[in-house]
Amino acid sequence: MKRYLFIAATAAMTLAGCTEQVDFTQESLQSKNDAPIAVQFGTYMGKTGTTRAGATGGIVNYDATSGNKLGSTGYEFGVFAYNTGTSTLTDATAFETYKPDFMYNQKVEYSSSAWTYTPLKYWPNGTDAANSANTPSNTASQSGRQYLSFFAYAPYVAVTASSGVPSEATEGITALTGNAATGDPKVTYKFKNTTTGDVTTYDITAANNVDLLWGMNGSKSTGYNVANSSTKEALGSNYNVNLTKQTTEEKVNFAFKHALAKLGASDGSGIQVVADIDANSSTPATAGIGTKPDATLITLNSITIKNGESGGSSTLKADGVFDLATGEWTAGSTALTFSTTYNSSTTGYNTNLWETSTAPTYTSDKWSMGGVTTVVQSVLTSGGNELYFIPVSDASLEVTVQYTVRTYDANLATPSGESATCSKVMQTITNSVDISALEPNKYYKIIIHLGLTSVKFAASVSDWEDATSGSGSSATVIWLPSNVVPSSGS
Repeated sequence: MKRYLFIAATAAMTLAGCTEQVDFTQESLQSKNDAPIAVQFGTYMGKTGTTRAGATGGIVNYDATSGNKLGSTGYEFGVFAYNTGTSTLTDATAFETYKPDFMYNQKVEYSSSAWTYTPLKYWPNGTDAANSANTPSNTASQSGRQYLSFFAYAPYVAVTASSGVPSEATEGITALTGNAATGDPKVTYKFKNTTTGDVTTYDITAANNVDLLWGMNGSKSTGYNVANSSTKEALGSNYNVNLTKQTTEEKVNFAFKHALAKLGASDGSGIQVVADIDANSSTPATAGIGTKPDATLITLNSITIKNGESGGSSTLKADGVFDLATGEWTAGSTALTFSTTYNSSTTGYNTNLWETSTAPTYTSDKWSMGGVTTVVQSVLTSGGNELYFIPVSDASLEVTVQYTVRTYDANLATPSGESATCSKVMQTITNSVDISALEPNKYYKIIIHLGLTSVKFAASVSDWEDATSGSGSSATVIWLPSNVVPSSGS
């Protein structure tokens, strides 16, 4: 018996803020409307090293003990900025007539305790009659209050501005919106892939792919749309839109979210296993059922996760386009074909669960390893083996588990390659799993329930039956010679 349970958990990825300030000697610039004030950025993310397709591997929040130090070089993100003049934008559709004419793919990097970029840009001047501090003496020379809107992605990738295409990019971030294109800024993305002949396969492990991020308002970031929602999200306070001239101490702050969905957690707890012993319910429990005898050992040989099919085709996609102004994906047309196997060769495998080349031993009524029990355990103990997915409205996976059940029995011979007298049975079970939706910035867990049913016996002794009963035949008659009077002459 084999059952699977998927549990979605919101990724705890609201990153901590960078509050370093840049000192200005001209304090009067903060209140004088016609003085030039530079646009500054403040944000937080971590991952050093970049490639033409962006930095590979998971991007994590700042942690002074992890080596992802915010003051190091290599922390780069790209910014699109729109100057909409005196017009404010209420939703993403309003950008359809505007181009990123204030900043296009502007690289912002962390250097000398600040986020810096070049060339330096300045806030457009404008007056607001309701704000006397920003009203200059000669109001006739001033235009109305002007607005800028900012969108960001990470990791930064250099592109040809007119086309938005990086040089020789075949995976990761493969394109951005061109600098003359109107509408929302968008990022085209594709998973790492290998083509042999006419067959293309994809590697979607976190360590080998770009962890695409998109920036929302650093102080008011509260949410985003479900993948492929039919209604675009109102921009409001979730994005850095309709911003007016800031003071010298203010920054455009971004809080970055993950644009991809992920199977597995960064601590390795994303794939878990538990045993159900003699379960009599069709609904698997989140914890195990029954009691596993100490003489029985359950170990994992391999777990393979691959693309499933729905209606004859894969529901998962290998590429897509992400909208930085709505947090929505437009999935591509290329089916995602992948197969990822976990076993004892996988980095960070749980030594309590996995089969290795050394057979377990049985001494003092106890196996040398605990194996799968009725307590949920993670099959891995560290991250790096998570799987990324482009969010879609529904997803189908195929999961195959191979496991071994040993039961110590002194009356049996020792199986080949084993160190204990036991019964040894290897099982391989495949099941399909459907997920209603894969959403950005969320990770998903899989709990594998291994159902074990003990072998039970029943016996009874029937009553003796008459051989003629119900047969319709008579009893067998045996004729024996009889004593008779001899005839005369004999």
